[in-house]
Amino acid sequence: MAFAASAQLKYEKEVRVKPSNVPSAAIAFVDRMQLERKVKWFKETGIDRSSFEAKTKHQGQRLSIEFSVDGRFEDLEVKIGQDDMSGTAHAKVRQYLESAHLFYRIKKVQVQYSGGSDTVWEFFVGGVRSELLIVRYELVVSAKHKGSFAMYEYLFSEEGDFLQRARITLSVTDNIEY
Repeated sequence: MAFAASAQLKYEKEVRVKPSNVPSAAIAFVDRMQLERKVKWFKETGIDRSSFEAKTKHQGQRLSIEFSVDGRFEDLEVKIGQDDMSGTAHAKVRQYLESAHLFYRIKKVQVQYSGGSDTVWEFFVGGVRSELLIVRYELVVSAKHKGSFAMYEYLFSEEGDFLQRARITLSVTDNIEY
């Protein structure tokens, strides 16, 4: 199994915002979800993009729903445990990470649903799984690579196939500032 030698960088800064600062289309989508708890809104800024994110708990699960800056639905993520991944996906993900790193620890797993707002809404609210629904696993991993530890965000398909890796950076600059 080949390991991608070059990894993009990922930087995210979240700032809490009032619902009045969020696009109305995003508010309308979240209202339609019929969530049982209060929603907290954040503006997320990265290296090359910004987005809005709604975070809440629903039926004991932590949810985050991401939207573009103009309010278009992007994805819904549900935090899960490692063992909640399908058996095949879990085995393939572990196999991939073991081949890529001398040592690693999975810090967070989320199942990510995308494929259009109506498709995800029908699945979330009514349990209707369309062929248009895209399911992926997003993992935050602390790993030893080339002698030092780093944090990575991995994206795997529903079957556990590697899709993407980004090294998480705490700062947008590689230079030390005095």
